[in-house]
Amino acid sequence: MRRIALALFAVLTVSTPIAAAEISPATHRQAAEEFLEVMDLEKAMMGGASAMVEAMIHQNATLAPYRDVILKWAQSILTWDNFGPRVTTMYVESFTESELREMTAFYRTPTGRKALALMPEMMQRGALIGAEIAKEHTPELEQMVKARATELEIPATKP
Repeated sequence: MRRIALALFAVLTVSTPIAAAEISPATHRQAAEEFLEVMDLEKAMMGGASAMVEAMIHQNATLAPYRDVILKWAQSILTWDNFGPRVTTMYVESFTESELREMTAFYRTPTGRKALALMPEMMQRGALIGAEIAKEHTPELEQMVKARATELEIPATKP
């Protein structure tokens, strides 16, 4: 019995450092940083700041004369120094180190690089498809809003 306990103790003390090395917070974070670098997220984020400003102006044309001011603000606030650590933490919390390394390996392949290159366009096209579908079904939404307004006994407004 004592031999079994000693053998178990030996196995546990030898395997514990190996397991701990596999789940290192530092290497996990490093894997997330590598993934974000391969994704070229910093560059995409800066392009996203410009797109955000344009979307704001599109929604509220009175902001157009302030485009340069808003863009300057966005570029000073929406920096990688502000976003990078938080986004890295988000990826560390969402994916295992192994998953991050697998995704990094994929995005280094020609197909992965193509997916990255096409992703912004695909997202934009997807958003347009969603907008078209929503527009096609606006009468249904209007009817639903009117029905709810009737239930609540308040005047209906168009969405």
